[in-house]
Parts: sequence; structure tokens; C-alpha cells
Amino acid sequence: MKKQKGFAVVFTLAMIGLVLLAGYVFFAVSSNGLRTSATGSDMMRAHYIAEAGVAKKFLELKSGNISPIGLTNFQLGTVNGTFQVAVNPQGGTFTAYKLVSTGKYKKAQRVISFTVSQQPISSYAYFSDNEDMLIWEGHHSVDYPVWFISGDILRGPLHTNDQLNISGDPVFEGPVTSTSSTINYYNGGPPADNPDFQSSLTLSAPAVQLPSQADMITYVRDHAALTVTADSGTDVTITLLSGGNMTVKHKVSGTWRTDTKSVATNSSVYVSDHDVYISGVLSGRLTVATTSNIVITGNILYNSDPATNPSSTDLLGLVSQNYVYIDSAASNNNPNHDLTVDAYIVALNSFTVESYDTGLKGTLTIYGGITQDMRGPIGTFNGSTGDRISGYSKDYNYDTRLDPAKWPNTLYPPLFPVVKDNVTHLPLYIKIVWNES
Repeated sequence: MKKQKGFAVVFTLAMIGLVLLAGYVFFAVSSNGLRTSATGSDMMRAHYIAEAGVAKKFLELKSGNISPIGLTNFQLGTVNGTFQVAVNPQGGTFTAYKLVSTGKYKKAQRVISFTVSQQPISSYAYFSDNEDMLIWEGHHSVDYPVWFISGDILRGPLHTNDQLNISGDPVFEGPVTSTSSTINYYNGGPPADNPDFQSSLTLSAPAVQLPSQADMITYVRDHAALTVTADSGTDVTITLLSGGNMTVKHKVSGTWRTDTKSVATNSSVYVSDHDVYISGVLSGRLTVATTSNIVITGNILYNSDPATNPSSTDLLGLVSQNYVYIDSAASNNNPNHDLTVDAYIVALNSFTVESYDTGLKGTLTIYGGITQDMRGPIGTFNGSTGDRISGYSKDYNYDTRLDPAKWPNTLYPPLFPVVKDNVTHLPLYIKIVWNES
């Protein structure tokens, strides 16, 4: 009996010890869980504070302030912390900055790195500010819609600050955005009009502001490697040569002259008050800009085709303060009257075809992109059948080497303009890379 009583006491004490130990373990685990939960909550608050620092600096960049932000108190409700933001310039064709924001709340700290770049104008396969063309009738101008029609193909991002005009079933392979809440259908919409939006369609999208004409052309004028001056009333002809040169034909003091120039050392050409006629095969990177018109007189091709050779660095930018247009005879020597233009085209008026309403052509293939203020016509079509009557069908392809998302490996034509705010005339920035730690 004594042994049994002794065993019972020991057993009871052991059980009490186990219960106490279990209680301690439960308390310890619960306490640690509370601490972990509190730490996680603090880290989340530090994260939000760091985000606030990035947002503040991004807004300051848009107003032209590139200075870092020193230690700054942050308070929102009961949350009190601090942030500071470093601004580190990055390499690349366009100005870019890495914003490093450190947010602190109590003992928690989070760091956000946010890289932004000035927004190049070459962000779209197709961009327009206005989808209607102006035609003078009598003593006033009339707006006429320009249409995407059956047989048209656009491969890459498209944006318009206007309403899309669609007839039939054109194909849009990239994302499409329009500031309008509706689409103008020629035949009232599906099923007669049935566009194929293969990526996405966003209506009522925010407007994208083009820079002013002065902002677009002035930078090239002030920094051009080659400025061409010719006699008044004469044209300038640039012929691109596959070996890396180009010829520049112009009239000086009554005499026509043809100069051979290296693209490598004359990678930006500015022509004032003269139409520029251009064609050929480009080796290298080149921008041609003029305050007058640019006329494409034949195929413009890259010596190394980026469609088959992604490492190609051949790249052409055409910037006109007025029109860029296709000469009516540009495709005459090509099979099926097709025409190919490897270039990113910026027309501060319109991109169009000379005599677009006369003669049935083939396919106009653009490899690069088009930015224009007012959309210009490429051809005409029969409203009843949808068949083309004149001009070209469209095959527009975005040169993905221009894609800002590929920064810092994005390529741009030399001195190519960036998008600026129409009021402040300061560059706009786009988001490139976001990292958290």
C-alpha cells in the first residue's frame, strides 16, 4: 500500500508538471505568435511608408525636381514613421532614375527600388491624336473619319486620343486603347463589323499628350550632327546605302551637289524649310528631321533585318513638323505594288499617301511605328462591299526593340523626342522596374 501511495504521489506530481509544462509551451508559442504578428504588421506599415516616399518623389520628378528626399516624418492616422528617398541617375539613351525609398516604422524597415525613364514617343505601333482628317470644302474645313478596314493588320500597341473608326474585320494583335467610350462602326457594329482584338481593348482610357511642335523638332535642330542648308525652293534627297553611308543631294548657290556622308558620324540630320525625299538601305542608326515634309520615294530597309536578327542595331527615325507621305510612284517597281518602310515615323501633321484615292496598290508594311497628330488616309474602300478601291492595305508592325519595358536594352533613333507635358513642357516619365526588400 505504501508503495502504491508513493507511486500515486509521483504520478500525480508528474502529471501536474506536464500540465504546467504544456501551459508554459502554449503561453510561449502564443506570445511568440503575437510578436510575429506584430512584427508582420510593422513591416507592412514600413512598406506603405516606403511606397509613400516613392510616390512623392515620382511626382516631384514630373515637376522637374531631381533632388533626393532627406529623412522625412510620415504620419497617417495612428501610423508614425519616416522615409527617405535616394535618386540615382541610370544609363541609357533617355534620362532615367532609380528611386530608392527606405520606409521605417518602429523597428521595422522596408526598401523599395523604383526605376523610371523619360517616356519615348516611340512607345506605340500606332498613335494618333485625331482619327479624322480635315478637308477644305468651300471656305471651311470638314472632318472625315479615316477607317481601319478588312485586311488591315496592326501588330503592337495602339492608342488614340479619339474614337476608333472601324469597317469590317481588321486585326489588332496588340493592346488597343482609346479615350472614347465607343467605337464608330461603319455598318453599325457586329456582325457586319467584327474587328479582331486579339490582346485587349480599353475604351475611356486616359489621354496621352503629344509634345508641342517646338519640343518635337527643336532638340534635333539644336544637337544635329549634320545640318543641311539648301537654296530656297529646292528639295533635299537622301539615299541610304547599305555599306553604312548615305548621299545627300541638294542645291547650293545655284549648283546641285551630291555629298556622301557616313551614317556613323552623321547619325542625326536636320533640314530646315525643305522637303526631304528618302529611300534606300540603312546600316546604322539615323534620325532625319525637318520643319517641312518627308517624302518616302521607295522601300526603306534595314541592312540587318531585326525581324530575323534580334541583335540588329539598324534603326531609323523620321520626324516631320508637317507631313510624312508616301510618293504616289514609290511602289511602282515592286511586285504587286507593295512597299516596305523600316522606320519609326513621327508626323506632327499626318502620315499619308500621295494620291491615296487614285490607283490600287498592294500592301504597305511598316516595321517600326507611326505617331501622328491627325490621321492621314492610306487608301479608299467601297462602303457597300468593303473592298479596297485605291491605295494600300496596312500591315503595321511594332519594332519591339523600341519597347520601353526592355530598358536598359531599349533602342531609340538618335536624338529622338520624348513625350512632354503640354503645359509645363517637361518630360513625362514611365515606370520601368519595381523591386522590394
